[in-house]
Amino acid sequence: MKIIVIVSHIILVLLTIILIGDVNAASIEAFPAMLCIQNLQPGSSFNLEEESNFAITIPNQSNTRYLYKVVLKEVANILGGYQRLPNDFIKFVPDSVIVEPWDTGRVNVIVTIPEGDEYYNKNYEAPIQIRKFPVSKKGAPMGVSFQLNVTVDYFFETVNNRDVSNFQGEFEVIPNVALVTDYVLGSDVIQNITIFNNDNKKHTYTLNTYAPEMQDTISIVRDILVSIPGHWIIEDNWVQPETKKFLFLFDKGKNITVGPKDKKEYRIDINVPSDAKLPESVLMPGNIYYVPTFWESIIMVESDTGQKDFVRIKVFPSAN
Repeated sequence: MKIIVIVSHIILVLLTIILIGDVNAASIEAFPAMLCIQNLQPGSSFNLEEESNFAITIPNQSNTRYLYKVVLKEVANILGGYQRLPNDFIKFVPDSVIVEPWDTGRVNVIVTIPEGDEYYNKNYEAPIQIRKFPVSKKGAPMGVSFQLNVTVDYFFETVNNRDVSNFQGEFEVIPNVALVTDYVLGSDVIQNITIFNNDNKKHTYTLNTYAPEMQDTISIVRDILVSIPGHWIIEDNWVQPETKKFLFLFDKGKNITVGPKDKKEYRIDINVPSDAKLPESVLMPGNIYYVPTFWESIIMVESDTGQKDFVRIKVFPSAN
């Protein structure tokens, strides 16, 4: 099983907060700004530094030594389709680091997913906050009138398992990733997803295609092998059934009602136009180019209660 690490280079590759005074002294940076780690196996641990050679890097671009503390932030706003990673699932090594002037600190991230059916097909978000404190020569934090901090967002997605029957929360969508391999352009392919209503009353669910804001990604898999990332579907007209110029066609409309403690299967017809082409290359920040090898989109499922789950769709075209 390959664990996929996706480093997302958004507009701010290094998240930076600039406050007042000297720019270098009154700023804080952390990299990577975003990570998406896929294919995590329940009952196992993922060591970011060992698996990918990545770590949270914290540059101190000033003439003063600083103490940086790393914590899992308590936030209410989690990205749709994700749930906050529980505190006891994640460990920072070390959880605080003193960085000398013009040096860089490193903090490893270790995530452990418990064993159990309820931990398959899961999408977790970990909002990680890095807090900055001036320190004395002995390394003790000094009193400050304000605190600098920055938050990076790391996402952890567990492996698929269509056979599980034990769920957490109000509802669940299975699988969380649907792969279409060796796809012939212009042909129809069917993918089935299942919506499980774990509540004691019926609910109506709305399905829509979704793509994140335009961003460039690098994928890295276990053993530090480079995996070419996908190309996000962002054109709205690709999901209009009446025009047949679409990627995903919902065969029953976009709303589905599921009774209490019941489930319903939902068919998605995939039809990539025969003249569709992946970009020859995509330019990322840092003047790095990559060639995407598949299309990617997300089917977002939203309950009438506002809760969300999603299925990630990946379509790999045939080489012939």
